[in-house]
Amino acid sequence: VYLVGIIPGPGKPSLAQINHCLKPLVDELLVFWESGIFFSRTAKFVTGRLVRCALVPLVCDLPAARQTAGFGAHNAKYFCSVCNLEHSDIDNLDMASWPPRTAEAHRKAAWEWKAKESVAQREAAFKENSTRWSELLRLPYWDPIRYTVIDSMHNHYLGLLKHHCRSIWGMSISAEDEDHGESTTSPQPTEEEQALGVAYLNSGTSTQLASCKKAVLKYLCTTVGIQARKPSKDRLLTLLEAWVSTAYTGEGGGESTRRATTRSAATPEQVTRGAKMLETAVSAHTFSRKFNLAVLRALCEQNGLSDNGTKLDIAYRLIDMVCSVAGLARLRIGSSETTDGPTVNTSAGRSGSRESTPMADEQVTSVLGRTTLQQIHAELPLTELPSWISPVPSNVGTKARGKLSADQWHIFCVVNLPVILIRMWAPRGGRFTQMLDNYMHLVTEVVVGSLLEMSDDAIALYESSALEYLKGAKELYGISLTPNQHNSLHIPFFLRLFGPLHAIRTFFSERMNYLLQRQNTNLIFGQLELTFMKHSCRAANLRAILEEPAIRAQVAELSEAYEQLQGEDRRGTRLRESLSLGASMTSGPTTQKAIVLDQDCFRALITALNSKAGKELFIDIRELRRIPGTRQLLNRAQEVSSIQIGGVRFRSKDAAPKDSNAMCIVGIAGASPTATRIKKIFRYTYRDSDGKSVEGTYLFVLPYAELSAEDAPLDPYRKYPFVGGQLYYNDHLTGVVITPDRVVSHFARTPVTMPGIAAQCIHALSLDKV
Repeated sequence: VYLVGIIPGPGKPSLAQINHCLKPLVDELLVFWESGIFFSRTAKFVTGRLVRCALVPLVCDLPAARQTAGFGAHNAKYFCSVCNLEHSDIDNLDMASWPPRTAEAHRKAAWEWKAKESVAQREAAFKENSTRWSELLRLPYWDPIRYTVIDSMHNHYLGLLKHHCRSIWGMSISAEDEDHGESTTSPQPTEEEQALGVAYLNSGTSTQLASCKKAVLKYLCTTVGIQARKPSKDRLLTLLEAWVSTAYTGEGGGESTRRATTRSAATPEQVTRGAKMLETAVSAHTFSRKFNLAVLRALCEQNGLSDNGTKLDIAYRLIDMVCSVAGLARLRIGSSETTDGPTVNTSAGRSGSRESTPMADEQVTSVLGRTTLQQIHAELPLTELPSWISPVPSNVGTKARGKLSADQWHIFCVVNLPVILIRMWAPRGGRFTQMLDNYMHLVTEVVVGSLLEMSDDAIALYESSALEYLKGAKELYGISLTPNQHNSLHIPFFLRLFGPLHAIRTFFSERMNYLLQRQNTNLIFGQLELTFMKHSCRAANLRAILEEPAIRAQVAELSEAYEQLQGEDRRGTRLRESLSLGASMTSGPTTQKAIVLDQDCFRALITALNSKAGKELFIDIRELRRIPGTRQLLNRAQEVSSIQIGGVRFRSKDAAPKDSNAMCIVGIAGASPTATRIKKIFRYTYRDSDGKSVEGTYLFVLPYAELSAEDAPLDPYRKYPFVGGQLYYNDHLTGVVITPDRVVSHFARTPVTMPGIAAQCIHALSLDKV
């Protein structure tokens, strides 16, 4: 990372100020592009080098990207930087109908905005096309559509995954689970009691209103929109009387006049506005709060529907009518009416609509409520994760826990929840299976988007999973799409342009922000920026030097001390990706000590060497038999504490059990990886058939036993082969010796007891895609 500059604080620059900050950078980039700059000497070229430079991807979070490149924000008329879909049509999932943006049209609109002579004219132009001028457009080669990337860290981890748990599923330890919520909900009054209560409220006396049951008073509060969280009957009466005295007054001002006045009148304008809004209504909660009871009843009368029930009941009835005409399915969320289809609880309805809040004294329920979260909390510690993964706090979902980082959301949602929820929900069937299938589409989308290698097949899988997830979420939860969910469908556009997303997401820049904020400065602008630049360059150079194998071997103690001094958490997605990409596939082993291989390990080593030779070339020197043409081997080796493969450390079971869970290819080349446990890592030297000394690093692994043909159908995880993992018996087969190139990845290991399978099992979820 090369630090170009720091924007002065204390706050972020405004929409217009950002261009003043960009201008010096663009001025220099133009020189680098047009003529280049000749450096008289560089680290690798003593005679100098002509350097040309170009800015391609703009990598930052969504608000910063839109501001820097001149696009409108997420709530603008044209909210997307890739297509010209209007915000009013955000729920449209027919991607073929989305008009694409073009760089030419964007530049034209930006120049027109810049040419406006007044702020008012610019604001009017922006409202029309959602485009502003950006200094980056001075770069002749820069394509604002193709180069303003959608950051997958914010989009996937802090967007889709967090939004699904927090908003759609309503994850909260204080909420009841949806399948337990019905038994705790107060009984609804009968239609006769409701009608009598409405009559007393509209034209009766205070004594008559007080004669109603508490359930009727709660119903009346809900009808008129009074928020009442578990109050007494007296409190309900007080709230209703206050509503009567303030909301409706007659000419005489007396109570009899107020009682006789028609309440919640429906004007023609309100009814017309309600009919228009009904055409695009998504949430019954939101629609019912925008209009009074009289307007809703007038809409029912217009459409030949019954006007009985609460405002929420009527709103559902109206929305169902609109959907039935359009041939769509609408789920009832929190309605007191019974339905033939699946019912979503109030939490799901609240989360599906960003504007909605719980109605009067309703029982707040959630998909991930108290009971489910308590089970999740109990099972989180059971999963063994390698040391490079930062585990999720066991009290996730509670207020005490606070916020999770992007990487913690990632691990929680693609590792922990699939392991736990598949076992919990798959046997229950029905709606739980629907929710699970929908969620696993989301997990597949995010996992594919995190792959370090990309292909056309992988991109196609991403596209199908992302589309299926959003279609299913709309049907299951009745949600309206967010700009972030829409943007996720454009990720394949950037996968085809740039390949894997790890190079164009903001893990590195967020970390850089954190490191800069930790530096001590004198807070004097003009000096502060130079301090930041010097420190960042020195740190980057030192890290690069210490990554050189030849240098690292000579200064191992210095390197270890430096890493400890940095105090950096060596876990997480960002670091694993930087290590795996910055280092060779397999780096040298660490500390070694002389050992004698046990009998099982030594036999497995001889078998492996003979298999590689294609014949019985090696035998144990302790055997009495002597075969001409064979080589006798000693059981002496050097034990290795750990080995780095693909940027992460693998260790033996005795050294670090969590780092010993490895997916390996133990059969013929090209076979599918299987779950194993590393028992020993060692270096061994022998002479081949030509008498040449051969030295190599080997791993002695114990494969887990596969489920039998009878038990395999009972494994619910195999329904999701790409992201679900699978079960194995908690028993090992005969150990085998393999080379490091046969190690694929770590896996998350969880002990499992499955109904119908007599033997104890373990679940293995490969982390090669995580």
